[in-house]
Amino acid sequence: MRIKGGVAKGLLISMILALIPLSAFGTNHAGPKTPSCGNYKVSTNEIIVGVKFPKGTYQINAFGISCAKVMGSKGLFAKFLKLKDKDPLPKPWYYLADAVGAPKFSSGPGVGFRVQLIAARPTPTPSPTPEKTPTIDNSFVPWSTEFAIENVSERAFKSFLDWSKEQALSPRKHQVIVQDTLKDFKIVEDLQKIDKFTSGLFSQYFKTKSVTVIGSDEQWVISQIFASGGNLRNSQGRCNERYDFLNICMNRDSHFGMVVLDDCLLSKSPPCGISLLPHEYFHLVQLNLADNVEGQHWNYGFEEAKNSFPHWLVEGSANFIASAIASIYLDGKYSDFRKQSLSNRSRGPHMANALVDYEVITPNQGWDEIRASSYNIGHIATEYIVASIGFQKFLEIWKDYAVTKNFYLSFERITGISTTTFYSKFESARQSLRIPPVTWKRDENLQNKIINP
Repeated sequence: MRIKGGVAKGLLISMILALIPLSAFGTNHAGPKTPSCGNYKVSTNEIIVGVKFPKGTYQINAFGISCAKVMGSKGLFAKFLKLKDKDPLPKPWYYLADAVGAPKFSSGPGVGFRVQLIAARPTPTPSPTPEKTPTIDNSFVPWSTEFAIENVSERAFKSFLDWSKEQALSPRKHQVIVQDTLKDFKIVEDLQKIDKFTSGLFSQYFKTKSVTVIGSDEQWVISQIFASGGNLRNSQGRCNERYDFLNICMNRDSHFGMVVLDDCLLSKSPPCGISLLPHEYFHLVQLNLADNVEGQHWNYGFEEAKNSFPHWLVEGSANFIASAIASIYLDGKYSDFRKQSLSNRSRGPHMANALVDYEVITPNQGWDEIRASSYNIGHIATEYIVASIGFQKFLEIWKDYAVTKNFYLSFERITGISTTTFYSKFESARQSLRIPPVTWKRDENLQNKIINP
């Protein structure tokens, strides 16, 4: 279930946000991400908790708190400016030292404000600066077949972004365990941040809690997984699936292990796996939402797996989540991370089969063109579904499976259309989705063959 596309490649933006989901939610630019409260004039050079704030005009953007509590002579920003240079902020407030761009202050998950110097000299009449937001064409009609691909991909991302903002108060049920030998490794600091960011969104769906174990020694990682109530039945008792600077392992219900083989900075080195963690973590989310820990994760081609989830959905949705989280967390454009995710590394025909051909991946299939393309076409299909029904309803498909134990039935119950209708619409939309035409087909023995003219 490793991410095989280029999602992790090319993530060169600085590793930045400091654990707070709502303060990290970007759109498509590096400026503030919530409507401006207005401007605040600082008449003299000031220092807050050791951080310099030169005199000038600052634009203030609040999240999870009213502008009235932040702005004005009695607002929080004014109070912070009056503190002595090295005085701590009044509890529970703290300064987000690792935040990208403009300084941020927070009092807890999803609550805080950001100040950005917009004029080096005070302006005589400060006024609110309108927020620049990406243009989303609302003309897309759910399940339509003719559209601009950007309308679908950005609409899907925005749905996920909006859902993510609503999770600020969701319960956090997560534990991270780190081996002492890694205390000086930069990659571990970065992994812990993306781990907390991801689990902050999704750990609410675990029956008990999710656990991430990060170590330098495989046996130590395995011991901690078992000591914290996990198992490695899904990894044959090992934690040795290689992924660049890491070996990884996961069970089917709650635990994800990472063995750090070498140090690197996620924000500086493309292969360090920033998207690997949310991709694999979302697999655990899928299994918990669907109450499918002991069942068939996807359709393996066996009779008992025929009503389980299609492989294209299992891996494609994990790629979508990984790209979306990486773009939010690194304050980049979703379209850039999407492009990396959809990069083609297969040697055979790429996405040249109908979507239904990517439902079944057998245990011994290997990394062929079907498996490789399944990640990519599944990513696009996930966007098409999310753009049509929204991310919350998308999650409901997995939840409903816990009741029906039949993906095809749950898909129709939640989306309102059958998978047969969905596949038909998806194939009709291939040109709009910028997917190559169907020129290959799997036969009854699952062998992939070119379609003769």
